[in-house]
Amino acid sequence: MKAKLELAISFLTTLVSQSCLNLEEVVASDLKLVGQYAEPLARAERLLDGLNKYSRSSAAATLRHRLGALTVLKEMVQQVESDPAKELSYEFTVGRDGDDYLEGRDVSVPIAEANLLGRTLELVGTLRLVQVEIEWPARQNGFKARFVIIK
Repeated sequence: MKAKLELAISFLTTLVSQSCLNLEEVVASDLKLVGQYAEPLARAERLLDGLNKYSRSSAAATLRHRLGALTVLKEMVQQVESDPAKELSYEFTVGRDGDDYLEGRDVSVPIAEANLLGRTLELVGTLRLVQVEIEWPARQNGFKARFVIIK
């Protein structure tokens, strides 16, 4: 299991690096334009507009989700190293804006991987890519869901 998790980390690290390069190129291009404003107030306004624009961009969101998934994978590797017998699982929230799953809170309806969002989407996608088996236990409440990694 540790080898698969490390492979997932390697793959996701590559995606994070590519996401960084893409965002850096766009930001650098816009910063050059900001620097062309001679008047300090106009330059400051354009800079703040740009910072606001990029902090809320889909590219920044993707980078945040990938970094979050990478952190979870690293924690899973540490868990496998320290307690190999312990169940590997990941819990996430559902049903609210900003959560990783926006579909219903009905606990009788199983989680559909096609409806995952954010960090959980990146995490499950990466684990599936490296052929990690995932099980979706029944939910106990409508606000949380989790998956378990099958060893």
